[in-house]
Parts: sequence; C-alpha cells; structure tokens
Amino acid sequence: MFSQLFTQLFKFVGIFFRTIKAFALRQLRGITTYFQRLKNFSHNAAMMATSTMQSAANVSQKPTKRGDYIEVGNLLISKMFLVRLVIGIVIVGMLIWFFVWPFLLSRFFTARFREDDARIRDWSGKVIVYSDPKKTVPVYEGRLEKGVLQGSGKRYDENGVLVYDGNFQDGVYSGTGNKYEDGLLVYSGQFLNGVSEGNGALYREGSLVYQGSFHSDLPSGNGTSFVNDKKRYQGQFDEGVPNGNGKAYGPNDVLTYEGGFVDGVFSGKGKKYTFAGKLSYEGDFANGKPSGTGKEYGADGALIYEGEFSDGVYNGKGIYTLSPGNLLEATFTKGVPDGTVRWSKNGSLYYEGEWKNGKPSGFGKLYNHAGDVLYQGQLLDGTLDGAWLLSLTVDAFRQALGETQTTSYRENDRSFLISSPELGVIGRCNYRTDSAESEVYSVYIFPVANSDWFHLLPGEDNVNAPEWPENIRIKRGALRFNPPEGVTAAKGDYYSIMAFEPDRDLRTTLLYQDKAQQTASVLTWSRLSLLPEKESESEEPSESEKMGDFLKSLDSMEPLVGADLPTNHPYYGEDDISSALAACQTPEQAGELTEALVEYWRLSETQKGLEDNLSRVETMLTDERSALSMGNGSETLAASLADEKLALEGRILSAQSGRKQAELAAGKFGAEPSKLAVDKMLLFFDPGSLDLDQLSVAAAAWARYK
Repeated sequence: MFSQLFTQLFKFVGIFFRTIKAFALRQLRGITTYFQRLKNFSHNAAMMATSTMQSAANVSQKPTKRGDYIEVGNLLISKMFLVRLVIGIVIVGMLIWFFVWPFLLSRFFTARFREDDARIRDWSGKVIVYSDPKKTVPVYEGRLEKGVLQGSGKRYDENGVLVYDGNFQDGVYSGTGNKYEDGLLVYSGQFLNGVSEGNGALYREGSLVYQGSFHSDLPSGNGTSFVNDKKRYQGQFDEGVPNGNGKAYGPNDVLTYEGGFVDGVFSGKGKKYTFAGKLSYEGDFANGKPSGTGKEYGADGALIYEGEFSDGVYNGKGIYTLSPGNLLEATFTKGVPDGTVRWSKNGSLYYEGEWKNGKPSGFGKLYNHAGDVLYQGQLLDGTLDGAWLLSLTVDAFRQALGETQTTSYRENDRSFLISSPELGVIGRCNYRTDSAESEVYSVYIFPVANSDWFHLLPGEDNVNAPEWPENIRIKRGALRFNPPEGVTAAKGDYYSIMAFEPDRDLRTTLLYQDKAQQTASVLTWSRLSLLPEKESESEEPSESEKMGDFLKSLDSMEPLVGADLPTNHPYYGEDDISSALAACQTPEQAGELTEALVEYWRLSETQKGLEDNLSRVETMLTDERSALSMGNGSETLAASLADEKLALEGRILSAQSGRKQAELAAGKFGAEPSKLAVDKMLLFFDPGSLDLDQLSVAAAAWARYK
C-alpha cells in the first residue's frame, strides 16, 4: 500500500517538474522570438499591446481553446494555472520571508548577530550578540524589544565570561538575578536600575558572606554576615557595615555580643559574652569598648565590678568585688583605685583608707563587725605597717589600736604588753623612765580564734608577704618560738623567714607551719636594739657616787684580764686622734666629733664582744646538734642555743648599724674612725657626767688595754 502511495507521489512530482520545464522552454523560445521581433519596433509595439491585453484576458478567464494549455507529454496544463501558481509561490515566499520567518525567529528561534549589526537597533526577539566576526565571544543574550534587552537574559565581559544572569528592564539589571566576577558568583538576589536592591545574598570566593537587605549595591537594613560559612553578625546594616541593633557571634555560632553598633563596632547599650556563652559585661559601649556605666562579670557569672568605665577599663566611681561578699567601693583611674576606698564584707564596713597594688596600703582604718574602729594608722601590703608601729610611743600605739579596744598587762620587770585580742595584735613595750617615754619594741600579729573577719597574715585574702630589696639580709630555717602571753600561736618549732634591716633598726619575722609557706602563723616586727632595763624606783645616785662605783670596779679588776687578747682591734686603728680633733674649726665641732668617735668606739667594743660570744655559742650549738645526731644531747639545750644565737646576730646587726651612723657623723669632719685609736677617747670623758652604761663599757676597755 505504502509502495503504491510513494509511486504515485513520485509520478506527481515528476509530472510537476516536467510541466515547469516545458513551461520554461516555451517561455525561452518566446523570449528568443521576442528579441527577434524587437528589430521591428512599430510592429513589435502593436503586437505587444495586443498580446498583453490578450494574455491578461486569457489568464483571468477559463481556457477555451487548445492554445490556452501547455502540452506536457500526455498532459495539458492550463497557462492560467501556471501563472497563478508562480504568483502564489512568489507571494507565499514573500510572506514567509517578511512575516512568517521573523515571527518564528522572534518567538521560537534565536537570532545571532555581531555587535555592530544595524538590525539590532530595531530588533525584537531572542538574540545572541557577539563581539567577534566568528561569533565565538558573546556580549549578551536574551530578548530584545526594539533593540533593548527586556526580561530574562545574560551579559558577558570582553572575554566572553558571564557577569550577569537574570532579569533586564530597559537594558539594565532589574528584578531577580545573579552577578559574577571572574566566573564566580558574587551576588544572588534582587536588582533595580542596575544595582543590588532588595533581598539578596553576597558571596566571596564562592562562600556566602552576607544574606539580607541591600540598597545601592551595599548591605542595608536587616541581614546576616558570615565568615567561613559561620554566622558572625545578625542585625541592622547601613552602607555595608553594622549600624543599629544586632548580634555578633564567635566560633560555632556562639553569641558574643548583642546591642548597639556604630560603623561596625560596639556602641550604645549592649551585652558582651565569652566564647563559652557566659555574660561578661552589660552596659554602655563606645568605639568597641566598655565606656559609661556598666557591669562586669566573671567566668562563673558572678558580678566583678559595677560602675563607670572608660576605654575598656574602670574609670570613675564603682564597686569592685574582691571575692564573694567582699566589695571595694572606690574611685578608679585607668583600672586601679585612686584615693580612699571603702572595703565591705557581707554588707559591713571592714576597711576605709588608701589602697595600692590590690591591697590596703597607706593610712586607713579597720572596723569590727559592730562598726567600731579597731585600728587607725599606716598599713602596708594588706597588713599593718610594723616599722611605723615600732616608731610610736606607747600612748600613740594605744591610740592606733583604739584605746577602748585594748588591754595592758605586765610581762616582766623590763616590759609590759598591750593587746588587741579582737584584732589579733600584741605590742611589747618598755617601761617609761625619767629620761624617755615608753616605746614599742616588738609587735606580733597572730590568728584570732573563731574569727572570719580580720585577715592580716601573709597568705590570707589580699595580704602578701613582704618583698625586700636584694641588699636586705634574709635568713631562712627552723626556729623555736615561745609566744608572749596572749598570742594564740602554739609554742614550738616553725619554719621562719627573717629579714634584717639595720638602717631601720628592724627585724621582720614570718613563722610558717612548714616550708610550703601557705599562710603565716605569726608575723612579728622587732627592734634590733635590746630592750632597755627598767629604772629602779629608788633614789637616783649622784654623779660622784657613779664615779666612785666606777673607780671601785676598776680597782677590783685583775690587771691581766684580757692580756691574752690581740693588741690590734678589727674596727679601729692606731692613728693619733689629736690630728682629727685639730682639724675642727670650733669647739662645738670638736665636741660633736668627740661624741661620734666615742660612740664608734663603744659600738665597736660591743660588736667585738658580741661576735666573740656568737662564735662561742655557734661552737656549742654545733657540738650539741652533733650529739643529738648520735642519740645524745638535749633538744632543749640546742633550741636554747639557737635562740641565743639568733638574738646575738640581731644585736650584732644593730651594733653594725649604729657604728655605721657614728662613722658617717665623724666623716663630716674629715675623720675616719676605723683608722684612729678611738680607745684613747677615755681621756676625754667627763667623770662627772659619765653614764653608768658607758662606764661599764669603759671599764671593760680599760681592763683590756691596761
């Protein structure tokens, strides 16, 4: 069946082409005849007119004779049909070329033009426009309306790399689209008049960096910024930077700040958090740092500071939390208290005064639970200033401890004690004499039983052990401590740290339970000079009686006492003292020099005697400790010798300090006591006014050099 159909079809096509061929040949012959007839112009003109009229009439009429047909083989085809067919083909071709093809091209096909093609100006439809003759580098593609891009399209750079893919309006980006740089997506979202406007997402090197509102190509309005695909900020933007209220995030999307922003930094009211998500600060910010009024919190969430800030540090009035319940109210400058502070414990005032390096230092007051003043005076490194206390008279010492809060009681014939049991302080004082007021010679600080109030020992809250300069002699080791009455520390062996300051006539002792040196058990300050003897209550002997006693003591001495001692002395020489005295300009200067040389001689003799005694005690202590190591000996005797050794060392340091001062006093007149025979100064003593203490020393010197 199909074979017959194709056979008839081929026959029809063959007949059609043969008909056209015959028609063409006839026309060719007619044209040839026509050119021949052109030679006769008049005849031709008449014939042409007649033929034209006849042909027109024949075409418009049905064929009536054989001449109106064209014989093609066995077929006769009407000339009128052929003419109409040709005209129809021409008309159809023109319709297709001018109407159908442009319609199909604009609706269903894509036109390809070069950039300089004039047709583009008025073209409507889908196009791809190229910049090169071979049409390999596109410039843009999409739908043109009268030469202008409208709707969905794409734009490329000079190298043919895509720069935009999305909607166009009047040739510019408008609507939803994607923007690219070097082939990578940099923006996806809404456009208006060629710029990002509305909601969108910003990318950098393929990673999302911002998602939210845009205005004039910049993030503006509410949005979220990202770093390494992790959220870093969420809130309001203006011209590409955070401005307004927002939240900042750290690693793993942990909130680190929420509050106001100005030009990308914290400003205004806000809250700052640690990377663990704990609130660390809330209050005012400026330029990214706490400034204004705010609160600072610790890692455990407890309040550390509440008050004024500036440039990230405490500045102005505020309350600082030393520890739970311990509040420090002060005016701060650059993060540290400046001026007077108020230290409260659990709502009650504990200390009021000066503050330095995180501790009470300077003048201040200590209060008990009831609000009574238990101490007012100098403090140092969080505890009392021992050197200052030793400089006080007894009356001033009582006032410092609060007279109504202290008790006094006798220790022995040479000293009495002033105690502040609630404070945990005891002072050892000598008795008043006709020549001098009572003075403080030792101060003890010890723990107060069942008290959580006062912390005055090194190692406790806000109390540090003293830091002495390198030139201060420090001695460490075991020490047996026999506390005065009222000191709560137990009698026994302690690990001790002793600092000797001869220039200040001061020894500081810290006693610990062991070498770990956690919290001190006792803190003491003592004078290196010995506690003076109490004056007798009997009538003072006359000066003549003193001299008689002195001469009597000299007569009773053996002539050879000290004969085996060396003739030279380690602390003064053999130069004639007269030359030093002769250099003085006035009798007053000579008197001052004499006093200085005598004092130097006295202290030199004292030191030499103490050193000899120390050597003897050290030998005995070494022997006793050796005996103890072998299972013999006495621990009590060893401890006693160790205490005696310690006392001798302190007295030697005191003598050294005094001798140095006397040497400086003599040096003002050009004298060098270490080179002079100061022992000859006995010649210058006034027997009528010689003090008995000096007489005893003079007697010993006389016996030595007699």
